[in-house]
Amino acid sequence: MIAAFFDLDRTILSINSANAWFLSEWKQKRISKRELLKLTIWLARYHLGSAGSDTRAFDRAAAYLKSTPEAEMRERVHRWFQQDIAKKIRPKAQLAINQHKELGHKVVIATSGSIYSAEIASQCVGIQDYVASSFGVDANGQFDGTVNEIAYGKAKATAVQKWCNENAVAIEKSYFYTDSMTDVDLLRIVEHPNIVSPDRRLKLEAKNNNWPILDWD
Repeated sequence: MIAAFFDLDRTILSINSANAWFLSEWKQKRISKRELLKLTIWLARYHLGSAGSDTRAFDRAAAYLKSTPEAEMRERVHRWFQQDIAKKIRPKAQLAINQHKELGHKVVIATSGSIYSAEIASQCVGIQDYVASSFGVDANGQFDGTVNEIAYGKAKATAVQKWCNENAVAIEKSYFYTDSMTDVDLLRIVEHPNIVSPDRRLKLEAKNNNWPILDWD
C-alpha cells in the first residue's frame, strides 16, 4: 500500500497550533508567562529548523501535564481545536487529502504535536490515521510526567517507518508534505517529497534536491 503523510502545523493548517495552544493555556493561567516565553522561543527555533535535537520542550510539556487525567486533556484539546483551530485548515491541503483518498492511498497525519491534536485534526479532514508525540499515562489514567514517544526530527522519520512496517505500507513509494526543515530525514526516504510554503532552509534544500515546492497559502 502507498501512503500520503501530511505534517500538521503550517502544512494542513495555516498556523502553528502549538503556539496557539500555549497562548490559550497562558490566558487560562495554566502556565506562567515565563514558561510561555520559553516555549515560544523553542517553537520559533523549530520553525526555522534550528532546534536540532533539542527536545526539552517535550520534557517541559510532560512535567506540566503530570497528574492531569488523560481523558480531561483529550476533551480540552478536542474542544479547543474545533472552536479555534479547525477554521485554519488550508483548502488546498484538504483538496490534496481528498485526491490521495480517491487514488486509494492511505492518508496519515505525521506531526511532532500531541496525539490529541492529531486525533481531532484527523477527524476534521476526514481521515483516521496519524503518527504523533505521546506522553506516559499511569494505571489511574493520569499523566505520569514522562514522554512516551517524540515524533520530531529524525525520531519522526523513525516513527513513520515503524507505522509503515505495522500497516504494510511501502514508505519508499509514499508521499510526504511538510513546511519544515526539521522533517528533512523523512523527506529523504519517501519517493514523493512535497514542500509546502517552506521555511528558508527547507526552500534551499528543496531547490538543491529538485523537490516540488507548493504554495498553499
